Amino acid sequence: MRRALGPERGIRQITLADIGEAAGMHKSAMLRYFETRDEVFPRLTADGWREWPAALRAGLGELAAPTPSAVAGAFASALAARGLFCDLLAQAPPNLSATSRWTRYAPSSSSPWPRSTRS
Repeated sequence: MRRALGPERGIRQITLADIGEAAGMHKSAMLRYFETRDEVFPRLTADGWREWPAALRAGLGELAAPTPSAVAGAFASALAARGLFCDLLAQAPPNLSATSRWTRYAPSSSSPWPRSTRS
């Protein structure tokens, strides 16, 4: 999916047909892989969870003095540079209740983030 769709229109406004068009596929072809657009979003969110820690580590590594304010700034900068990821995170609770397939895209055991133990 062309990730520019999210920043252009916001996640809530994107349809499965939009995603298919951006990917060069007809909506009917997309339906072979995803039943709804809400099944696409967890994959993109998982990608963001894999990419964001590296950017955060890089930002933290550039700090001359890791004061609380500087660390907070590094977190904010790493997130601000990923508007689509933030939008996807804001949409995650509705998407999680809409699809039971989220666990397929959850961070792997090699993820730097712990898995939730809640069921």
